[in-house]
Amino acid sequence: MDKIKILFIIVLFSLFSFRGWQTTGCKKFLSFYFNPLSIKVSVETNVNTDLGVDRNISRLFHNKVTVGIFELSKSFASTFQPRFLGEFLGPVGLILVVTAFLEVFKKRKYLAKFHFILILIASFIAIFTLSSKASFFLLVISWYSFSLWGIDLFLKTKLAKIVFILLVIMSFWYFIFGWQMNSICNEIFFN
Repeated sequence: MDKIKILFIIVLFSLFSFRGWQTTGCKKFLSFYFNPLSIKVSVETNVNTDLGVDRNISRLFHNKVTVGIFELSKSFASTFQPRFLGEFLGPVGLILVVTAFLEVFKKRKYLAKFHFILILIASFIAIFTLSSKASFFLLVISWYSFSLWGIDLFLKTKLAKIVFILLVIMSFWYFIFGWQMNSICNEIFFN
């Protein structure tokens, strides 16, 4: 492995560790937990809002299966929100994830594709885990490790290396000024 690539990985590890350290000030993490009770509440709400329609017909279109699929998909999609990903990856991490995604599916890198499948599995585990802290760190570790697949883009030219350094500096500043982590924490100790 190239020395510059190892240096970039160390820099990213340090940057992501800094953000991980900042999350220690979080009193309570926001949860991705999929609550099955939300299906029943949503069905009843939808049935009651249909005015002038027979209740049985309304129940045909607003049933637990369709609402369950929708609620489950909504919880799963919340783990991929750009704002949430940006909170813990920062600008450099988001760009690395996008380039990693493009590199993984453009080339025949089966290990990287398997890694992305692990992120999907981690997202499913996160929405069924009661501990919001455990689900958060499961997602963070999986996304951090996946972002490392995108480093090769920044090793090609001297300009790309300079852009990488600027993105790391910008991410560090973003982490310093974005310490409240609105899409990650309900409340921070430092308030």
